[in-house]
Amino acid sequence: MSEFYRMTGFQVHGYFLYVIIGLVFVWPLIIMLIHLFKISSPNHRKGLYFLGLLMPVASFMVYQYFLAKRCQDEAFLWFCDASVIMMLFLIPIIGIILLRVIFKVVYVEAFKQHHLKIGVTNEDFDQKFKLCCALLKMPVPRYRIVNQKGMDAVAMGIVKPVVFIHKALVENLNTAEMNMVLLHELVHIKKKDTTKGFCMYLFRDLMFFNPISTIILKQYMVERERLCDEEVVSLTGDKKFYLRTLLKVWEMQLEMKLSKKSFGLMAHLTSQQKTMTYRIESLMQTQASLTVQPIKITVLIYLMVVLSTLYITGLVC
Repeated sequence: MSEFYRMTGFQVHGYFLYVIIGLVFVWPLIIMLIHLFKISSPNHRKGLYFLGLLMPVASFMVYQYFLAKRCQDEAFLWFCDASVIMMLFLIPIIGIILLRVIFKVVYVEAFKQHHLKIGVTNEDFDQKFKLCCALLKMPVPRYRIVNQKGMDAVAMGIVKPVVFIHKALVENLNTAEMNMVLLHELVHIKKKDTTKGFCMYLFRDLMFFNPISTIILKQYMVERERLCDEEVVSLTGDKKFYLRTLLKVWEMQLEMKLSKKSFGLMAHLTSQQKTMTYRIESLMQTQASLTVQPIKITVLIYLMVVLSTLYITGLVC
């Protein structure tokens, strides 16, 4: 077998090793740091989860292309030969992942365009929407009022995201409550959460063989929602009213049985019961109880995750 195929085989089994060992190491490290430094800020937690999902792939690229060439060692030749055989299984799996990614983008964009056509607007709602955009100092995106099962309030799309609001919310929420809902979805758009969410789902798909990647992704999405909740409360200054609005929409969502699917390109107002409970409990904490680390400590924590993951994966793999 030629040296080229041996090195290609190493790249395949090397990737598997780095993802498996990297995630197994980085997940408990993140949990330990969160508890050790008492990190409760959703922004800092989200950053740690992002690093956790990124580091195994980054470690593989650093060591594979800049530092290590272990397939030149005779002791690893049998492993590299076996990895070439693994490629026969890996190639169709990669193909399926790419098709899945394409399907997500096409489906969501088609869904968005279809509901832009069938959805409605009205003058009164239009004024509320523009006032919320002005409060956030952002351009006014498109919106539609729809009667689609699977939606309560959602920001959707990679390019030019759109806000969709279920007709039942428009009919049952007063002006102040609707402003809370709109602000939450507009914060998602302002932060480009639908685009970032899609990238995170793509990272997870590329590491499908390690279930820890799904756990980290879910935690990232939860902290993303917490961050939006906190920003809306900060803008309005009325935590209790926002909580009541969130609970009211959640109750309506359960009554209407709006089953929801997310492809990373959607950012919903409400979540599953466990996540909603966590978000509500987090909002009920006093601001003093939320630990926000100084920037130097934050940078130090991130460096600990990066350097220790690089070291451990390089040592073991």
